[in-house]
Amino acid sequence: MDPQLTAFAIELFLSLSFSALILVILQPLLTEMLTELCHRDTRAKFWMAFTRLMVFIAPLIVVAFLTDAPDSKYMPLVDVVRGIILHALGGQSAGLVIIGYVIFHFSVRNLEMQNALDKIKAKREGGESCAS
Repeated sequence: MDPQLTAFAIELFLSLSFSALILVILQPLLTEMLTELCHRDTRAKFWMAFTRLMVFIAPLIVVAFLTDAPDSKYMPLVDVVRGIILHALGGQSAGLVIIGYVIFHFSVRNLEMQNALDKIKAKREGGESCAS
């Protein structure tokens, strides 16, 4: 097999492996958090599907753009593997930052809306108790 193709296959395999490991670790907690934040199962399922896609897509994009495979013919194997790991983890980081930003932005907005609704509810309850 061509060494360049082998190096690229290793890059893709490691990237997908890191993605799967991260999903196994995060999915149970993320599903629970998204269900709580979204207040609806359909919305939580959408964001979970979005998260799964991003955890796999972002690293693959990084690996595809930054692959050392075309030049690997003259590089020692250790350097190739080091580059693969850096690219895959860089992609994972990018994907998780995007997911974190989206969820954080949504949760802050949700919290602000909930606080506003709680204030309105408190005013109504306070007004009703004064009127009776």
